[in-house]
Amino acid sequence: MSINEWEEGEIVIPSKEFVDVRRTVVRAHNATEEKSLELARRIHADLLEFTKRQRNVEWSRALWSMFDEQARTTRRVARNHSNDDVLYRATRLVEQGFREQGRPLSPQKKWLDLLPLAATEIDLGEVSVRFDATTRTVGWKVMENNHAVERARKHPVGKALFSRLKRVKWTRGSGGIIVGNDEYNCDSRDSGGGGNYISGSYGPIGQSEAGYLSA
Repeated sequence: MSINEWEEGEIVIPSKEFVDVRRTVVRAHNATEEKSLELARRIHADLLEFTKRQRNVEWSRALWSMFDEQARTTRRVARNHSNDDVLYRATRLVEQGFREQGRPLSPQKKWLDLLPLAATEIDLGEVSVRFDATTRTVGWKVMENNHAVERARKHPVGKALFSRLKRVKWTRGSGGIIVGNDEYNCDSRDSGGGGNYISGSYGPIGQSEAGYLSA
């Protein structure tokens, strides 16, 4: 069932843990990029093999024809890399090598969006994570789309962030809430329905804000 949904919020991280939280999330992003490159190179090799007897190849069409055939037979790509985010990114890297003439370029490491451990933002399209060292805040934003929150939370970056937040030793003046909404809640006619809801609460600030909003 489709569901348009979104969520966003800012969490204040205790000073002793901010750097590690940021490093954990950035490393997850970089690891996903590296895995995507590995898969992209395998897909690229498969594509050249798939089209070796063809002339005047339309590479984009050939790529998806290859995926369709693999899905019907060995399910090679899907079986070896069940992570949809890695497969999606790898496919984009393969397509980046397509040229008007000649064989597509092999995916290059320089094409990756590898970030320094002190990065201030990870932009994944419909989801972004921001880091502000001055205020020690982590911002999480998921743009409204079909199953957007579900996808974002399952993404390696989202999983790394929320897993690390669970291990934070919260102190006074830290924490926060994440709020969101979805199309079904917006249409609700029940008491309290329709308004934004809390999808995550952390630390003393989160407890205080959650209590205020529910009062």
